[in-house]
Amino acid sequence: MGAEDTIILVPAEVVDGFRDFRGSRQIADIRNYSFSTDYISRHQDPFTNLEVVELVLLVQALQLGGLKGEIKIKPASAHAMMRRVEKGEAILGGVSIWRERTDTRTKSLWVSDPIIRQGEFELGLYSCGQPVPIIDLADLRQYKLSSHADWPMVTELLQSLEQADLSLSSDWSTVVKQTCNGMSDLVAAPFTNSAGLSLQHLDELLTPVPGVKLKVGGTRHFVISRLHPKGKRAYFSLQRGLRKLRLKGNIARAMRQSGFLHRAAADWTFLNK
Repeated sequence: MGAEDTIILVPAEVVDGFRDFRGSRQIADIRNYSFSTDYISRHQDPFTNLEVVELVLLVQALQLGGLKGEIKIKPASAHAMMRRVEKGEAILGGVSIWRERTDTRTKSLWVSDPIIRQGEFELGLYSCGQPVPIIDLADLRQYKLSSHADWPMVTELLQSLEQADLSLSSDWSTVVKQTCNGMSDLVAAPFTNSAGLSLQHLDELLTPVPGVKLKVGGTRHFVISRLHPKGKRAYFSLQRGLRKLRLKGNIARAMRQSGFLHRAAADWTFLNK
């Protein structure tokens, strides 16, 4: 490992997705952030896929911002990633976090400009099989809802909706199985660029409820260690690069092409204000 290497820590599933998404491309050359059909068949968790796109943008920003040396992606659990970055044992985490989670950590962390800005985090509602008709929150509250447990602002939003029942799991397979086995009615998840906005999991097809979506408040940021000797350099490189990417339109394009901000759902009604 070279003295100038920058190690980025991310969960193992994001490492795998990042490797498959990149393929033989150089990260700096990527302008198409769409997921291929082959990629989607192997990586079906929309939350993880969002993190893959974020990681691509992070590496591009560091390179564009002038960070020297090789950038290496290493696996670590989300908990270990945060612990090591806070303690100065690692320079930065490759998975963005909610701004609210950094408020008590200002002495140990630098916080980047937002990669996902206020109002940009949207969730679709998916049923297993035929779409469920929903017009307003009163309709939604009649149904049992499942989603991912590892996204705190998502969890907070869903808990505030006063559902008939809410089930959360850190395993995407469990989330889908609960709905397709009849234990739940709907899945709340980010949009992707798959055909018809559908989500595929193994042999199960999740169909979006047309015309409605949920808005998750808050912004998401990358965190860099203030205690690591190279942290300050990495932070300013990242900031320069993110601002250049934002001005060049890469971040907005990535969010559209990956389906996270899907054109087909752009005019859908938010059930929550």
